[in-house]
Amino acid sequence: MNPSLTSLYVFRLLPLLLLGLLTWSAPTPRVQAQEQPKPGPEHRKMEMYVGKWTYQGSGDATPFGPAGKFKGKATNRLVLGGFFLESRDEDTGDSGYIFQSIGFRGYDPVNRTYFGIGFENDGRETSATATLNGNTWTSVGVRKDAKGISYKTRNVETYLPDGKTSTWVAEYSSDDGKTWLPLWKGTSKRVGK
Repeated sequence: MNPSLTSLYVFRLLPLLLLGLLTWSAPTPRVQAQEQPKPGPEHRKMEMYVGKWTYQGSGDATPFGPAGKFKGKATNRLVLGGFFLESRDEDTGDSGYIFQSIGFRGYDPVNRTYFGIGFENDGRETSATATLNGNTWTSVGVRKDAKGISYKTRNVETYLPDGKTSTWVAEYSSDDGKTWLPLWKGTSKRVGK
């Protein structure tokens, strides 16, 4: 083929190839609903978590760490149109260890249950499902120790009628829920919006 014709083809095809690559790598537009979805009453029940909180508690010696006391703060807010709750926690224990986590809670309308997932600053991930009975949330999930061994966990958090205080107790099980052992317990107080 004639070199000048090859150059001509390249110059004519190059813009088309670039356009094809850009189109292929560009985000695909999403089909939008006719109306913006709105959170339902189940989503609004998560509003009791919203705000800035301080908390304190104590934990027993477990596969997750030594016994001790801790104090911390949490910020919870509704995100993504009010369909999910984002939680950011940070506390310091007696040993000086700083614990941090980011978690998300949502509602699954198909299974009619709440679910949550959390990520911690030691690389661990936790997941749980939750139920609400009055002002008491009960979460059951899975947590791994530092060696990667999984344990079942149960956390019961009760919000007092003032809406500004909660108490919570967490337990873990190494035998799939037949026996529950204390993990930690404490109280939280809302200190701002």
